Amino acid sequence: MRRPLSGLGVFILGAAVLAAQAAVPAAQTTGSSQVRADRTAAPTKSSKGTIQTFANKVLTIKTVKGSETFSVTSDTIITKAGKKVDTAALTQGEMVNVRYTEASGTMKAAYVTIAAVPPPKKTEQPGGTK
Repeated sequence: MRRPLSGLGVFILGAAVLAAQAAVPAAQTTGSSQVRADRTAAPTKSSKGTIQTFANKVLTIKTVKGSETFSVTSDTIITKAGKKVDTAALTQGEMVNVRYTEASGTMKAAYVTIAAVPPPKKTEQPGGTK
């Protein structure tokens, strides 16, 4: 018997779908070779965790391995619920998946996906009304 996906399972599944969708436009780019070179300069890695801070274009998240810090630029694509949002959406406590490149010891965020938080489950109160 299959178990329904938990909140983390839904987050991981959603992040995988968004990552696949984001890869298609990059592969189909017919514009300047500079754009393609920037996206392929270093292998894209990913990390997921909870936002600790975002200030001065620096995003710090808490992961299972500890804290990780990323630079956020005007090229960084930030999405929530499948829609582009601006950096104001990067608030403390939000669950995120960050796809980034690493060069010269700096982790540059290419994509930041903010997890959609599922609505709270309704719980029946003991001795509720009939």
